[in-house]
Order: sequence, then C-alpha cells, then structure tokens
Amino acid sequence: MIRRISPFLFLTLVLILGSILQLPAEVTVRSSHTASISSMERRMDDNLLATASEDGSVKIWNTREGFLVSSIQASHLAIPKLAIHPKLPRVALVTTDGINTFRVELWDWETKEQIFSKKIEEIPLFIAFSPSGSLLIYAETDWQSLIFLNAEKGFEEHKIKEGFGIVSAVFITASEKTLLAYTPSGTLRYFDLSTGEAKANPIRTKSGLNQVQFTDDGLFLFGIEGNTLYAVSLVNGSIVSKQDIKGLLSISYDPDSSNIAVLSQQATETELSIFSIIRDSGSLRFEKRNLPIKTGRYIPHIISFRDEMLFSGDNEGEILLHQLYSGETVVFARPRIAAIADFDFSERGMLLSLKSGEMVLIESDLFSTNGNQASFFRTKSFNAPYNTAAGAVVLKDGSFLVFPTASAPAPLFRLDPSLGTFTRIGEVQNPVVEAGNADQEGNIILVEASGTVSILSPSGRKNLSQSSFGIRSAAKVSDTNIIAGRSNTGTLSSSLLKIDMQTGETVPVTNRDILVFRTTYNDITKSLYTLGYEERRGQLRTVLKSHGGHAFERESTLLTYPGEDPDASFVADPNGTDLYTSLGYSGVLLLKWDGFTSLERIEHIPRRLALHKNLLFSLNRDYSISMWSKNDGRALLTFYLFDDSNWAAVYEDGATFSSPEAKKLLHTK
Repeated sequence: MIRRISPFLFLTLVLILGSILQLPAEVTVRSSHTASISSMERRMDDNLLATASEDGSVKIWNTREGFLVSSIQASHLAIPKLAIHPKLPRVALVTTDGINTFRVELWDWETKEQIFSKKIEEIPLFIAFSPSGSLLIYAETDWQSLIFLNAEKGFEEHKIKEGFGIVSAVFITASEKTLLAYTPSGTLRYFDLSTGEAKANPIRTKSGLNQVQFTDDGLFLFGIEGNTLYAVSLVNGSIVSKQDIKGLLSISYDPDSSNIAVLSQQATETELSIFSIIRDSGSLRFEKRNLPIKTGRYIPHIISFRDEMLFSGDNEGEILLHQLYSGETVVFARPRIAAIADFDFSERGMLLSLKSGEMVLIESDLFSTNGNQASFFRTKSFNAPYNTAAGAVVLKDGSFLVFPTASAPAPLFRLDPSLGTFTRIGEVQNPVVEAGNADQEGNIILVEASGTVSILSPSGRKNLSQSSFGIRSAAKVSDTNIIAGRSNTGTLSSSLLKIDMQTGETVPVTNRDILVFRTTYNDITKSLYTLGYEERRGQLRTVLKSHGGHAFERESTLLTYPGEDPDASFVADPNGTDLYTSLGYSGVLLLKWDGFTSLERIEHIPRRLALHKNLLFSLNRDYSISMWSKNDGRALLTFYLFDDSNWAAVYEDGATFSSPEAKKLLHTK
C-alpha cells in the first residue's frame, strides 16, 4: 500500500549573504523552560526576572523589553528554589534529585560559571540574600536552623550563637545589623548580627504560617494557613488582619504598590486577585482591588508581583503576564523549541521525528563538512503515519524505516523522502523501544517493548525474530547471534543474553549489572559495549562497560556515574575504534585506545548521539541539536527547530544562520 501525504509542504529557503550575521557576542534563544516553573524572583533596579525549572535551567529575563538576558543549564537536576543577588549578575540555586542529592550553588549569569557549590542535607525552607548581597542565607529543619554563607566564597559564617528552633522566614534590616526570624511554632526572634546575641525576648505570634513575606519597613508580615491570608504585627506578634479566600494557593507581596496578589483555585480554573493593603494609625486591613483575573486554559502555580507587574509560571514551562486593569492573561515566554523525539541521517539530509507526530526532512550543507557557513536550507514536512510520535532509522537505499514508539499493534512504513510517500512494509505487535543499524550490510535490528527482537533486511523486510521477556536493547554480534540487554530477573539471572536468531537458543552472558538498557557492537575491535545499572555497596550506579572474549565473558568497567542516567547513550564509529558517550550529564566523552577525552563543552545536556560523515551530533535534553567535528572535537554549532517550523543555527563563533522569522527569537549581547 502506498500512502501519499496530504498536505505535503515543500519549503525552499536560499538565504543571501546578508542573512548570515557575524555576531561578535553571545546569542540567546528566546525560549522558556521545557518543564514546570519551580521558582521565580524579581529584581527591580534593572527590571529583571529570574526563573528556575524542574529541567535544571535558570533564565534571566528583561521584563520591560521582553528579551532573554541569559540562560544557564545549571544542572540535570530540578531547581526547586532560587534567589537573585540584589546587585551583581548572580543567582543562588538549590538543586536536588529529591532523594539523596541536595546542593546550594551560586552562579554568575554573565560568565555562566559556577562560583561555588555546597552539599546540604535537604531542600532548605528558604534561600535568600542579605540586602547588600554579602550573605547567602538558608534554613534547615534543625535546632540551629539558619545557615549563613559568605556570598563571595561560599564558606559558612557563624552569625547567631545560639540555636532556637526551625526558622521558615527571615527579615534583615537594610543596615544588616538586625535579623528577625519567624518560626513555624509561632515565635518572632530578633538578633543583633554584629554580636550574634538576641536583642529581645521571643514574641509569641500566629503559628503555622507558610509563604511568609515582610513589608520593607519591617513592621508587618504576611502569610497563609489553609484558606486564610494573615497580616501579623512584627512589634507585638498580634494578628492585625485576615482574609478568607476559597482555594488559596499562593501569595506575592508587592512593596512598590503596597498590594498583595493572591492565586486561588476556583471550581475548574485558577484566578488571581489583588488586595490593597490599607494602613491607618498602625493598623492594617485588606481591601479587594479588582475583579479576579481568570487564567483560562493556563494553570499557574507560582506568582511574582512587583511594581504592579504580575508574573506567574505553569507546569508546561510557560511564563505568564497578567494585566491588572484589563484582566487579560498573556504569554510572556513559552517553550519555543519543537520537541524532537528521534532523528537520523541519510545522504539527503537529517530527518526529525517530532513528538507532535510531524516528521521534518532537512536538506542543507549546514550538516555536511566542518561547520562552515551554510549556503542553502530546505525543509520537507510530512504528516506522520501515526497520531503520536514515531521513530525512524535510515535504510541502505536512503529511505527511512518509520516505526511506532507509543502505541501498537501498528504498521511499519518505508518513507521515501524524495516522493513524500509512506509504504507499508510490515507490522509490530508492540511499541518499538530501540532500532538501529545492525551491521555494515545495512540490516536493521528492532526491539519491541514485549522483548521481541527482529532482524530486518536492508529493504526493511523482517527476516528473523525471537522473543525473551524484558529485553530493552540488542546488538548483532555475528551472522545469526545477538546479545540482548535486559533486567537480570527471571529464570536466566543475567542482564545479558546471547540468542541464536535462527534456533532461538538462549544462554546467559556473565555480567554484574542488574539491568542493561543500551548495547552496541564494534566489529573492528570485536567488543560489545553496554550501558546499565550496577549496585555497589548499596548504591546504584550507571556504568559503561566493554565485553570481550569468545562468549563475551570478560567484563571491563570503562566509566561510572554515581546514580541513574537512564537517557545516556553511546555511538560507536563503524569505521574505526572510537566510542562516544553522553553518560553523566556533563558533556560528550570520547573513548580511544588510550582512554577518555572530552569533546568541547556546550551549554546543553547531550543525550542521544549520532554520527554522520565526519560529524558527531547530539539531541540535547532541551530538544536542540548540537554538532561537533570528529577530527578535533570542536563544537561547531547548535541547531534549533521552532514550533512554528522556523529554524536557526547558532555557530560557536557567534554567527547565525536562520529563517527570516526566527531572527526575532535571537538576542545578542
């Protein structure tokens, strides 16, 4: 059956010399986070908004002009909290895996360098800078709760001599002479920071307040408990006002306008309300200022309110700006990079499979030689044969095998990129978890989620097939034999199996891993390489190993990462002995006969790797694609496909090559 694509979009863009801009400085791409916004904070002196995300990135935005000032991929771990320095281009972060790794880090967003990192025991209750920025303060759930770090060097400074319980919020005077601490048990404590001594007896106050925020003059605090917003006097601890708000989620106090923004859940949608803070003869009351702002389809969960500009962040990485007077909600920034699920190369170009179900073929000299300035760029877009994302692997004749990765039973298709047609050539009963070239003859190896492994001919026709429970990956090691990676559970208690694809004979291969999830075989070195998990002294590690010998019984650990890295990948040079890997989230490593070397670092986290001609490519965690020279390991460029089909290539020397409309997403400092 031949399926012709409709509509079939063919776009040819030939850019003249003037469209290749020689940029002397850093280029930022105006795209928001790829995961939930977890923290945000404003700095009013220069109209900056700092945002952090579960994707491990930090972004600094200019709120008046709307451009992205800086973007840092600070970690592969989530960032639940941040604090922006009051004067310098620095931001403090908390990074964590939510289990046993917790760190406080300080970064310079201009140089994109980490200044210091400190291991801690848990996610702090808060993190903040002192008014001058000389101290970085956070709180642990401990009797001596407050920790003071020198904000330049990161060493601890002992500012308070006595322990007095858990602290969830602090206020420091502008002179940095006095600190006020609020404890969830319901006390206010004043301290002299120059002596470390208490300045007064503890003051009893309302207990159990969350999201505590202070007025600039140090007279009142605001906090929430349940569905009630409280205002508390810092002089005597009394509750001076309270406001019941159904579905109360979050608050943000704006000292510039003396208003407080409230985020609440109302029936099927969230809404934002503004309350004016009315002071009269030492008293205070809340007065609702406007009709609630409906957020519609957006579901914000965190807000930041300063200078009458109200921002919020949602679970999709979008940053929203809420118009106080019109009641409108507009998108300030959203993820703009198209979510790429898979990619591969033919002589015609690079095929991208998007999570939306679309497939895009890119023909350009951009991805050919050594990252020289490109002269042409053509794209073809296809309606994918499935309603969900598909995978693709190139066949020997330059066409692509297209397979389902999310739902099955489903057909296998052969995509002819020149005609834009999908020809059905087979079927799988389960989603495909791995596919790749099996050997130099052009055969394809296919692994289904059920544990079925198939060898397909260069035309994509199925020749051999065998099944074993739990197989995650497989590599062809001889004419009829494969080595399969899996969990070590079951009758054959090994995470590697040798399977004869003709007879079905299956034997275990000696291996210490509890799970192998990636395999590849180098026919030149006769070595099998694996990525898997190994437990050592109660700690799980992700390990890259080589296996040799007649039965691959000789096991050698090449690289270890302390923890899980399930998306790590590797690729072996089919014409040599080199092996490239992205294990460890810190870049790309090259294994040669004399050990590992690092390829030039990039500002992204490489994940899936691919080789094409004399170039190495990585599909990064933020869906950008980076390119290196195999010859010397130089980073050449990073390519972005945007969600509106526009595109841009940002070279390491600062030059760009892009579609005309993409230029508005590129900002140069």
